[in-house]
Amino acid sequence: MFTLEDTISTRVAEALIPQLSGDEREGLNKRGTNNTEAFEAYLRGRYYWTSLTADGLGKAISCFQSAVVLDPSYAAAYAGIAEYHCWMAVFGLMPPASCLAAAREAAKRSVTLDDTLAEAHTAHALALLTHETQWTVAEERFRRALQLNRNYATAHVHYACQLGMEGRFDESIVEARISSELDPLNPFNAYIFAWCLYQARRYDESIARCRTLIRSDPRYSPVHSCLSMVLRQTGQYAEGVEEARKTVDLAGDVPMYIASLGAACVDAGQIPEAQRLLSELNAASHKRYISPYHRALVYVGLGEHETAIDLLEESVAVSDPWIVWFRVEPQLDPLRRHSRFIGLLNRTFANK
Repeated sequence: MFTLEDTISTRVAEALIPQLSGDEREGLNKRGTNNTEAFEAYLRGRYYWTSLTADGLGKAISCFQSAVVLDPSYAAAYAGIAEYHCWMAVFGLMPPASCLAAAREAAKRSVTLDDTLAEAHTAHALALLTHETQWTVAEERFRRALQLNRNYATAHVHYACQLGMEGRFDESIVEARISSELDPLNPFNAYIFAWCLYQARRYDESIARCRTLIRSDPRYSPVHSCLSMVLRQTGQYAEGVEEARKTVDLAGDVPMYIASLGAACVDAGQIPEAQRLLSELNAASHKRYISPYHRALVYVGLGEHETAIDLLEESVAVSDPWIVWFRVEPQLDPLRRHSRFIGLLNRTFANK
């Protein structure tokens, strides 16, 4: 397999050499690992990671860890480990502080092993996005990744998220579109494109993107969640609940999605159901980590703004990765004139 790879890359280089940068020429000669088993384990890990389900993420980390056992110098596998920990924090499946610390450690290891690898710099940037004080460094890492490999779709799609959370929506959508064009069969890229459109409040376009992805991959749970949020913003509350239920059915016991179903029920006037779900989440939070950010969104819908802000303050205290969306998330709009929320924004984004 590697011999075939080398033959192809050599012929490509001979054909394109006048147009290639120095980094691109060097990249054609790099394998990442000479261990075919490690390479296969890494590819399997990437496949499972794309599912963005608890089961898929669990299989992904197992594959990435197998890859580094087989080849301890495999930088791309460490990048995969870093991204796994980041998304465990995003999904609220483990306490974020420990997840993000592990993500930063694995990302630094990846960069140390190979600082010319786009995957390494992308993973490092992603691990730094969880607090705005690191956004400048994160953007430098993303730009370095794209300098090393301008066709690395994962760098474009995660950079799109950073631009979106900063309110740089036009730039965000450009990067999201590029990622989808580079890797059109990857549902994660299509999902993030729809998400960036949602954050930019380009709801009709976001809905269209969501529906297109659902037609091609109806079991991809994140897109149903995104569609639910967009539908609710456009007043389509009943369908918003329906999409939120589909998300829970497909993804299983993911507190973030259960909270989103609760918020959808509030918008649809199904208050008893929303309160039941919220009570279950609050009770579970005494036994395991349940994101205060997502519970806060349910309280915002219920009009219990003081409780919502209490939970958002807790989100900051525990380093919940979702705090980076404070300034742009449409569901937080009812709080934007609240003095406590304004103060929280000023404290959280003091450097921006």
